Amino acid sequence: MELIPTPPPLSRTAPRSGLQSGAEAVTLRLVGPGRLERGYQLQIARLSRDMEALQGVHHSLEAELDVARLVERGTARYVERVETRMQAEQAQTRRLLVLMGSLQRENERLASRVDTLQARLGRIEPARERHSLWKRIGAALFHAPAILPGRTA
Repeated sequence: MELIPTPPPLSRTAPRSGLQSGAEAVTLRLVGPGRLERGYQLQIARLSRDMEALQGVHHSLEAELDVARLVERGTARYVERVETRMQAEQAQTRRLLVLMGSLQRENERLASRVDTLQARLGRIEPARERHSLWKRIGAALFHAPAILPGRTA
């Protein structure tokens, strides 16, 4: 708001006391903003409210972006650890396969050596199958000569 001097009324009046002779009295009138200025002020207030709201949205989006970055970085680290562990397991599997192959070759070599030794000696009999304890007891009871009272052969 501003103060604007207004001209005195057009009537001729005697000078007031305290004023120099011939000087006219000046009254001050309070003039506020006009219709356009009020519209500008309303638009500025609305834009400042919108800017504050957008700043709040901006801060929340920044926080979400920070969380997404942390999750992405953590996921990348986890994937790297899993890949490292998987590569180690694959290397261990390859080593085990090589070891199994060498054991199989050693087994075949030993089997061929046993075959050659058996062929040289010619008298080695294959190992007899050993029966379970119950089978041996049953065979002794039913196929043995009469060792129990009342049983005849």
